[in-house]
Amino acid sequence: MARLEKLISERAKAYHRIDALYILLSTMDADSPQYTEHRSEIAALKLQVVKLQRQIVISRMKKAEHFFS
Repeated sequence: MARLEKLISERAKAYHRIDALYILLSTMDADSPQYTEHRSEIAALKLQVVKLQRQIVISRMKKAEHFFS
């Protein structure tokens, strides 16, 4: 049981980090030289984060569907 609780806690932290990363990437100052220099890499990271968020939502929906069926 403790192992399951630890796994759930670790997943929750990972989900929170993914959301925080997206917020960080979205709120970067577009006028800063670092942003301008790495614009394509930042856009690629944002896309990867959105894909991860989508996978998480789909996974949760499937689990909920299985639970309630």
